[in-house]
Amino acid sequence: MFYEFAEEPVVAQWLAMQNAPFVAQLERLRRVLYITRPGAALDPKLCDTWFECCSERLSGAWSSQCTLVERLQARCAMLIAEAERDLLDS
Repeated sequence: MFYEFAEEPVVAQWLAMQNAPFVAQLERLRRVLYITRPGAALDPKLCDTWFECCSERLSGAWSSQCTLVERLQARCAMLIAEAERDLLDS
């Protein structure tokens, strides 16, 4: 749905984030979790790496969200101005 309705610059921003190095690192960490037996201990040294990857992902998502909000506000302002012009013309 996102790709269908988002404007090209926003999609490009999202796709660029998907190719960032932290995404591959996060996937490696997820695989570690997947192959670890229930109840088995995880390497505590991975905590900082996990936190950094998740923080970068959230920051990227926040940036995309801000771009979407800005574009939505601009589109709404344009539609409001258009409606006001139509109202004045009627």
